[in-house]
Amino acid sequence: MILTRSPLHVLAFLAGTLAVAGNAGAQATGIIQWGSGFAEHADRGWQASGVMNVAYQVPIAGGVKAEISGTGGWSRSSLGRAAGGTLAEGRLQFSGPARGLALSAGLGRAFPYGPSEGLSRVEARSWSRMAGLDFGFSLRRTGVMAGGSSGARAADQPPGEDSLTGRIGGGGSARRLQDHYTDFNATIGWANNNVELEAGLGRRFGKPVHQYTSWQLQGLYWLTERLALVASAGRVPADVVSGLPTGNYALFSMRISWKDRVAASRISQPARNSSGSRGFQARRAGGGSVALAVWAPSAQRVEVMGSFSDWQPVELLGGEPGWWGAEVPLAPGLYEINVRFDGGAWQVPAGLRAVDDGFGGQVGVFTVEPDT
Repeated sequence: MILTRSPLHVLAFLAGTLAVAGNAGAQATGIIQWGSGFAEHADRGWQASGVMNVAYQVPIAGGVKAEISGTGGWSRSSLGRAAGGTLAEGRLQFSGPARGLALSAGLGRAFPYGPSEGLSRVEARSWSRMAGLDFGFSLRRTGVMAGGSSGARAADQPPGEDSLTGRIGGGGSARRLQDHYTDFNATIGWANNNVELEAGLGRRFGKPVHQYTSWQLQGLYWLTERLALVASAGRVPADVVSGLPTGNYALFSMRISWKDRVAASRISQPARNSSGSRGFQARRAGGGSVALAVWAPSAQRVEVMGSFSDWQPVELLGGEPGWWGAEVPLAPGLYEINVRFDGGAWQVPAGLRAVDDGFGGQVGVFTVEPDT
C-alpha cells in the first residue's frame, strides 16, 4: 500500500530488471529496468504511471566503464491529466574492490500538462563498503527550461498542483519554473545471508518552491533462493521525468529472481580452501584486507575478477614459488570469483564450489570469515 497527501489505494504495482551480459559480466552489459503502477486517489480519481530505463555498459580499462542510458516516464489520471518526460544520459564509472565513483550528464524533455520543456541533468555518485556497511552519496543538479513563461493555467492542470514543472501561482498571471534545483542523497545499507536493510536521507535545494526533504527505509527478507519479501516506506520529491508529484508512501511487495542468489544456505561447507590446499586461498591479512592466492606454477600471468571487483580483472603478482596473489579490502561475507591464466578463458578456481552465474556460465564462491 502507498500513502500520499491524498488517500490512495494501490491496485497493482509491477517492477523488474533484465540484464544481458557476457562471461560473468566481463563484457558489455545491457540492462532494462521498468516499473508501473495503477492506483485510486480520493481526490484525483484513477492514476496510472510508469517508467522505463534502458542502459548499455562497456568496460574501457581496469575499473572504468562507459554507459549510455535512456529513461522515459509518464503518468495519467482518469480526469484526463497527463504528464511525462524523457532523458538521455552518458556516464563514466570508476570502480574498485570496495569503492566507486560515477559521473553523468544528460538532456531531455518534460511534458508537464502542456507544452514541452527542456531538461538538463548532471550528477556525481559515489559508493563504498566499510566495516560491513554499504555507503552511497549522490549530488544531482537538474535544470528545467520552459518553452514559455506566461499565459493562462493549462486547462487540465489542477489548482495547487505540486508537480515540479507544472504552472504555479494564482490570479490572472501564471508562470513556469525556468531555473534549477539540486538534490543531495545519502544511503547506508547492511546485509547478511537472508536480510538486507537500507536507509536514506535526501534534501532538495533551490528556491523555496523546490526545497524538500526526503527519506526512505527498506527491509528485504529472502524466503527462498529466488523469492523475497520487501517492505519500504519513505517521502519522495516530485519527479520531473514521470510527472509525479511529491508524496509519502509505504509499500509491501514480493521480489522474484530468475537466478539463485549466492547465499550461505547454498554452501554445505566453507568454500575457501585450507592453508595446505593447492588451488585457491583467501586469508585475512590484517587491516580489513584479505590475501587472495592462486596456485599456478606454469602460468606467466594470472588474473581474477569477481563481485568484489565489480567484475573488473585484477592482476595477481608472483610470490612464493607457484603462487600468485594480491591483497584486497573485503568485509566478511560471500563472494563470487573467476580466474584466467595467460589471457585465456575465465574459469572457476580449483577447489571452489561452482554456481550458475545467471548468464549461462559458472563462477566460484568463497567466504571471508569475521575476525576472531
